[in-house]
Amino acid sequence: LILEKHSGGQESKAFTEYEDHFKNLWDKEPIRRVFPSEKSSNDGGMTRVRSRINRLAGRSVLNSFGELCLEVEVHLEGGARAYEASPTGTTTGPFDATMVGLREAFELLALVEQRIVGLPADDQKGIDQAIFETLRRDGRMYGANVACATSFAVCRAAATALNRPVYVHL
Repeated sequence: LILEKHSGGQESKAFTEYEDHFKNLWDKEPIRRVFPSEKSSNDGGMTRVRSRINRLAGRSVLNSFGELCLEVEVHLEGGARAYEASPTGTTTGPFDATMVGLREAFELLALVEQRIVGLPADDQKGIDQAIFETLRRDGRMYGANVACATSFAVCRAAATALNRPVYVHL
């Protein structure tokens, strides 16, 4: 919409109405968006997701270097879903988690799925703990790509279920 003043200092009717509309807006209090889940809540807007993890799906995708990496998709009972690809990296230290190949990643994802299906999607700490317990072997965690992709995808799905950005959900 382009509004302009007529020459000679006379304003068009449309411009005057437009200007008056915005003068009235500045006098009012700022508008805060209320999400549906917050309407009946007395906990300061920190409403929990009432949805549980329904299933996980994994697939291989190419990253920006043209390498295959794992992508995990999380489906919640309420219909929300989200996906996240795992970061690709190399293990350098003795205490770092170990990345696994795609074949083993899909096997580990099946174990993680058995463990976390049915858990509430908003219990991020509990989900992460279950993932780490499932992937820990001999005092070390294997399948860092599975853990990262699954944890990030669950967090994003829970935020989606609440119709919030991830940073607000966290």
